Amino acid sequence: LELAKSELLTAITKLRPGTFFNLVRFSSNPINLNPKPIKLSPKSVKSAKQFVRGLQPGGGTNIYDSLAQVLQAGHVDTIFFLSDGAPSMGTFVDPERILQEILRLNQESQVTIHTIAMGFTSAFMENLAAQNRGAYIIAGR
Repeated sequence: LELAKSELLTAITKLRPGTFFNLVRFSSNPINLNPKPIKLSPKSVKSAKQFVRGLQPGGGTNIYDSLAQVLQAGHVDTIFFLSDGAPSMGTFVDPERILQEILRLNQESQVTIHTIAMGFTSAFMENLAAQNRGAYIIAGR
C-alpha cells in the first residue's frame, strides 16, 4: 500500500491547474475526500495528501460500486484508481462484468481512468486502464 500511496501522491502533484478532482477510499464502502469534485489549489492538494497518507487497508474490495459512484457523480475527467485488482464484493464482482459495466457507464463522459496496481501485475487493472484511455502502473516498478 505504501508504494501505491507514493504513486498517487506523485500523480496529485502533477495535476494541471484548473483540474477538478476528488479521492475515494474504498474497501467495503466508498468514502470521498470531498462530497463533490474540488478545484486544484494549494489547500486542496494539502488536504488530498493528508487523505492519501491516512489510507489503511481493510474490508473487502468493492471496485464496481466505487467507480460507478465517481462516474455517476459527474464533473470528473480523470480517475486514479489504486487497487489489488481483486474484486471481492459489491454489485458486480466478476472482473469481466465490471469492465463491461464501467465501459457502459463511461461511454458518454469519457473519463480517463488510470490504474495503479499494488505491487504486482493485474490483467484486470491493465484492461480497465486501456479501455478508459488511462495508464497502467504497477506501484514500485
